[in-house]
Amino acid sequence: LGPALDALTEAKARDGELYLKTRWNAPKGLIFRVDCTKLQRHFWKLIVPEGRDALENYTLAGGRLVLSYIRDAWSVVRTVDRDGASVTEVGLKPYGSAGLGASDWGEKDLYVSYVSFTTPTEFHRLDPKTGKLTEWARETVPFDGSGVEVKQVWYRSKDGTRVPMFVAAKKGLALDGKTPALIYGYGGFSVSVQPAFSATWAAWIENGGVLAVANLRGGSEFGEAWHKAGMLENKQNVFNDF
Repeated sequence: LGPALDALTEAKARDGELYLKTRWNAPKGLIFRVDCTKLQRHFWKLIVPEGRDALENYTLAGGRLVLSYIRDAWSVVRTVDRDGASVTEVGLKPYGSAGLGASDWGEKDLYVSYVSFTTPTEFHRLDPKTGKLTEWARETVPFDGSGVEVKQVWYRSKDGTRVPMFVAAKKGLALDGKTPALIYGYGGFSVSVQPAFSATWAAWIENGGVLAVANLRGGSEFGEAWHKAGMLENKQNVFNDF
């Protein structure tokens, strides 16, 4: 494949082609299509350029690429054809986290998981060509998330950097500083903290508490630059953000 790529890189193969996902010169990730008979770098075709959102994961299904992005710490899923064109947005609810199941280029569909602060894990069958989701199964818990409001706020860290934070509480609860609040955060090793369902958090909210989840530097919510801003000599940023 020519010169070494000094970046997190992975590849998926089909019919003599590689779909190469890398952060090489692209902190938020991009995808090349590589002909296995022409491996030299100048033959690679850029089919998914780096964009606003951080490219987290991808798979092949139904003759398309299914792409999972992190947008402001929550998941966005879209599909594209082998040339990166014909973009189809998958209609997931905001402020949730999506996972892509295993699949193959020739498979008709694949399974996508979805979870949020108010919704335990759901599994949907995705038609990659249309972007249509059909619910297949879901976890059931004795918790009604319809009475909970989840919002995302932004605040300034010590050096002025804008940091996002999810806030979840019962609808109508006054956020006046008098209600007990549980604050959670993790910043390190390129680990992103995305929405998740927790029985502990659900019980806390159900009993009148406020949940705040901050997306500290050191994770991968905004790509490799966000990760590097919270590591080694920049580690203090993580604690300042919290």
